[in-house]
Amino acid sequence: SNRMASEMQQPRLPPGPMNPSMYPPQPIPVHHMTHPGTNPAMVPVQSNGVGDTHPKKKRRGLFSKELKQMMYGFGDVKNPSSASVELMEDIVFEYIIEMTKKAMDVGSKRGKLQIEDLVFLIRKDRKKYARVKELLTVYEDLKLAKKAFEVDGEKVP
Repeated sequence: SNRMASEMQQPRLPPGPMNPSMYPPQPIPVHHMTHPGTNPAMVPVQSNGVGDTHPKKKRRGLFSKELKQMMYGFGDVKNPSSASVELMEDIVFEYIIEMTKKAMDVGSKRGKLQIEDLVFLIRKDRKKYARVKELLTVYEDLKLAKKAFEVDGEKVP
């Protein structure tokens, strides 16, 4: 009777690659975790004599105000630690860099990046696609509204 009850509580999986009991839990190696000090996207670039050779320093804090507000909106404390904000900022920049590279690959035939390339990349993610479409529509509406206030190419006070 006890054996039958335990069999009912836990489904039996056949031996094979999908059976989790075949694979004991493994710790995640530290080098696979995103950390500001080990981020491959943040490795200093070679200088060509123009600009900063350390892009990480240049962009640090670019989105910190907005990220703090978003983190609070998603349940974090009102003033999150600077390390948390920096980590989030690194993740955001990694995502932007990755998506930009993919969009450049998509639009490589034209030789320049266009909004349509980014929209194409997110077309399968319904939430992102809907939000991007909404923002692009609002952007176009704002452009038309601004144009309506211009007379002969000059802004009306």
